Amino acid sequence: MARLRIVGTLLVLLALAACSAKFHAANVAGAPAAKLDPAKPVLVAVPADGGYGDKITVGSGYMTAERTHRAFARYAKDVRLADANLRERDALLDAARRQGAGYLAIPTIMVWEPRFTPFTGRRSHVTVQLAVIDVATGQDISTVVLDGYSRKVTLARTRPQGLLPHMIGNHLAVLYGAKPVDEDEETEPETESPQDMAPPASAATTSPKN
Repeated sequence: MARLRIVGTLLVLLALAACSAKFHAANVAGAPAAKLDPAKPVLVAVPADGGYGDKITVGSGYMTAERTHRAFARYAKDVRLADANLRERDALLDAARRQGAGYLAIPTIMVWEPRFTPFTGRRSHVTVQLAVIDVATGQDISTVVLDGYSRKVTLARTRPQGLLPHMIGNHLAVLYGAKPVDEDEETEPETESPQDMAPPASAATTSPKN
């Protein structure tokens, strides 16, 4: 009987783990506990579209920039998106100085892997590196790699962009000395309803042309 209880408990724990998203953050450079000033404006760069293998999701760069913008806007009074054509660090710093920004945020998509989780049982996966730079000095305040996997048990397709608010929001909460973002408080659901399962043309996944 005791063995059956143990087995039953393990099965419940495994089911709960499958129903939860997974998140991880790794510090790359700068101080992980650095404090940002909410009064300083922020300029957010638009990264190149990301993907996995030879599949690129068109529009994922803008989606990442927009979620990063939204996460900063919880704390900073003035947050702007940079020109999408600006990708080099020096050019972005010049733009940030011209606009009077105090911080430059540069997200970089390392993995963007959408999956039809209900049918495959495979989690959607996204990895983003986020650098926050002091515009005045040009030095990195914080650079982290943020990693997220969707829940495995769901009735709807999962999306990488649905993981970003929690991933980026929790990191910025640390930098601004605020309360961590609770997963239940996300403003954007991680999953899509069945009628939204087909990706829009602006966010289609394609293979790069030779």
